[in-house]
Amino acid sequence: MKTRKLHFACLLFMLFLQLSLVKGQSLNEQPFTLEKSSNYSGMDIQDKEIQWGHLTVPENWKNPQGNKISLAVVIIKSRNKQARGAVVFLPGGPGGNALKGMKRWLNHPLREDKDIVLMDPRGTGFSQPQLCPDLSKSYMGILADDDDNNREVEDRVKVTLACRDELLKKHIDVSAYNSTSVAQDLHALKAALGYTSWSVYGVSYGTRMGFEYLRDFPSDIERLILDSPVLPYAGLYDNNTSNYMRSLGLLFERAGQDEQCRKEYGDISSLFYSTIDALQKDPITVQVPSNIVPGGKFTLNAQDFMVAVQQGLYDRKFIEVLPALIQQFNQRNKNLVTALVTSMKGRLNLDYGTYYCVLCNETLPVNSLSEYKSDAARYKGLVADGLPFYKGDYYICDKWAAHDSTVIADTLGAPLHLSTNVPTLILSGQFDPVTPPANGKVLEKVIPGSKAVVIPDQGHAPGSSKAGTDMIVAFLNNTIVLPVVSKQEPLSFATHIRINGGIYKLAMLLNQPVWSSWLPIVLVLVLSLVYLIVRLIIFLIRPKKSSGVLSVRLAIAITAILVLFTFIGLTNAINTVAARNFYILVLGLPERFAYLFTMPYLVVLGALVSAIVLILKRQHISGREKAFSWMAVAGFVVVSVYFFSWGLF
Repeated sequence: MKTRKLHFACLLFMLFLQLSLVKGQSLNEQPFTLEKSSNYSGMDIQDKEIQWGHLTVPENWKNPQGNKISLAVVIIKSRNKQARGAVVFLPGGPGGNALKGMKRWLNHPLREDKDIVLMDPRGTGFSQPQLCPDLSKSYMGILADDDDNNREVEDRVKVTLACRDELLKKHIDVSAYNSTSVAQDLHALKAALGYTSWSVYGVSYGTRMGFEYLRDFPSDIERLILDSPVLPYAGLYDNNTSNYMRSLGLLFERAGQDEQCRKEYGDISSLFYSTIDALQKDPITVQVPSNIVPGGKFTLNAQDFMVAVQQGLYDRKFIEVLPALIQQFNQRNKNLVTALVTSMKGRLNLDYGTYYCVLCNETLPVNSLSEYKSDAARYKGLVADGLPFYKGDYYICDKWAAHDSTVIADTLGAPLHLSTNVPTLILSGQFDPVTPPANGKVLEKVIPGSKAVVIPDQGHAPGSSKAGTDMIVAFLNNTIVLPVVSKQEPLSFATHIRINGGIYKLAMLLNQPVWSSWLPIVLVLVLSLVYLIVRLIIFLIRPKKSSGVLSVRLAIAITAILVLFTFIGLTNAINTVAARNFYILVLGLPERFAYLFTMPYLVVLGALVSAIVLILKRQHISGREKAFSWMAVAGFVVVSVYFFSWGLF
């Protein structure tokens, strides 16, 4: 009887143990399935080799039975049908997304040999829930006001905490949106897609996610690319001002070494600080579209100017126009300010709910406001206060985490040498104002098998440059030769520019045409071309006409040629300049295209002459030709109005 009881007890124990193992089984070992879907709203991309879908995972991986979230995923299949490898891209931010920028990957060299996997990190883009996607609009409204630093910070804290409270009301676990959770998401996604392992390409904050993934799941990763690495410990915010000033000092040095740049713009350093002083005393207010700032006005003060220059240092092409831009700000060019405000809206395109979930739980707990202030105090003038946008994050996070008892412990409170040996390429841009090249050198010592490379004359995310892309492709194909020497054109500052605010407006219209507004001018262009062709044919068939008729036709024909020449010339100039550096168009056009600015005046003159000749010779012209001729003159007037509205005069 005792034996039977003992046997029964053993069976119960074994059953309990088995149930416990099943219950305690790592969720990552359970199967996940990518649910296929059609392309996401607004993604007008037709490619049979693209797979769209979403992956459902726990919101909190420590509570797998709790809320679920949906991760938006796209797989861009390799052009090589025999390819078996893949690279997953991790976007920056935090709060940035991958899918909305997928067009850049369609013809990317990596696609020749690998599938490219894009996933909007939890809380961003098309993933659900999306955390506070409209907060950037509130920030634009705050930046538009001419507030001092303290008032600006107070306003940002207010609207950001309202966002957090809304998330809490929806029972969203704000502690679950972090780099560790993303690492778990990636592990589940890899399994769902059937890859044994893959390469990982992280940019900016994406490098933070990539580091966590490497730490937690090293066997998942074949090769790792960290482009503009974010250090997973103190320094990112504490040294924000000195990182900015290092990059700015490099700009001043290089501009001073360029003879033509120095000749046209003088001492850029002095110009920078004098612009700050001028904007402190007298900010610039401009009218902007209401879809950018609800009030329709934006006041650019000294703090906004400093942030604009810092953002410009992210991009090599923007760096090349910065001396000219600083000069134009100093000269209070309002057209330039309007163009800048438009571009600033594009910079604030993060999902800021996710941004603060990460920042307040991972980054700022190992940085301090006192260190930030000490770092900024090393510099003169308004710079000694630091950049208010970054400074404000300390105050936001001080309140954000107050309702969150689960503050994630930083994985590298002190430097930690990893034991894994995954081949890793670390890229930094020489001018990067936020993740300087020193970051790469630090991580090189932390990650075995890694190599840090500084790409000259590049800003943030140099992997997107031609030199960076070539390096990444060679690294993933295991054909890279170390040490790496970057081959690219030297930095070329924009000089000999004819300043004109209308060029940027026209360039934006050509880039994103609204056909309802273009219809009148397209009709004029078509009619001008038809008129020239018809008149040429008639002239060849019946060359003899009265002098009055011929003079009218000649005036209209010449004006039509001027209209066509102007539009063809402007379009060609804009496309030519944009192919080299789109940001030059914010200023105007190079001097070699200066003749084009005379053309609108000639069109107006042609329209006026045509009208005068038509009036003087009206008795020699038939009614039908008179009506047609007046229609042509009216068309020239419409074209002239467009020129004026664009600001080409």
